Amino acid sequence: MFAGGPTFTRCEQYGWKYLITLQDGDLPSLHQDFAGVMKFAPENQLRFTPSGYPPTPQVYRGRDDLRYLDTEQRRHTLSVIECLETSTVKGQPPTPRFKGVSNFNVTAKNVIPLANQDVL
Repeated sequence: MFAGGPTFTRCEQYGWKYLITLQDGDLPSLHQDFAGVMKFAPENQLRFTPSGYPPTPQVYRGRDDLRYLDTEQRRHTLSVIECLETSTVKGQPPTPRFKGVSNFNVTAKNVIPLANQDVL
C-alpha cells in the first residue's frame, strides 16, 4: 500500500484500519503540517529506551486530526506517528527510524505498539 488518497479512500470504504509508512517524498503537505503542529505540542512526545545493547533511546511523537486534501479533492483526517532514535555515537543528531500515517487514534498508550507494528 502507498500513502495517498486512493489508498485512504479504499480503506475508509471498507472500514479498514491502516498504518502506512510515510516516505520523505510522500504527501509533502502532511509532513509540513505534522512538523508545524509538533513544535507546539511537546506533550505529544514519549521517551522510551528499549532493552538491548547498546540501549538506543527513542522519542515517539504523534498527532491526530491532521487534515489532508487529496488530488481528487477528497478530505481525509489522519494521524501521523514518528520514532526518532538517538545514536550511541556522540554528537550525532536523532534520526528518523519510522514515520507512518494512520487512521488509528494515537495515544501515549498505543504509540509504541503502532510504531513497531505490533497487533493492537
